[in-house]
Amino acid sequence: MSKHLRLNQARRKLNLTQKEVASKLSIAVSTYRHWEKDTEPNSLSAVERLCSVLQISTTWYITGKQMESLTDDEKAVIEWLRKLPEEKRNAVLKFIEK
Repeated sequence: MSKHLRLNQARRKLNLTQKEVASKLSIAVSTYRHWEKDTEPNSLSAVERLCSVLQISTTWYITGKQMESLTDDEKAVIEWLRKLPEEKRNAVLKFIEK
């Protein structure tokens, strides 16, 4: 399955329209439509924001592979950590390292 189809599948799973996803990303709906059809976001930060909105991992978006070796709890923690602002994420990581 292509990246474009993965985006479409994830969006439909959340019952969102292309317009709703574009709005959440603060981009033109035509830009998002192209992402589902034939182009890709032009930066890693755009990919990360897109995956966050669609509640998918960047690994799955890019490779089509799930984090199969992790438990559901571990996946939830990773997704929660990824959604934190950078400052809070760094504080959590420092706490874990101690």
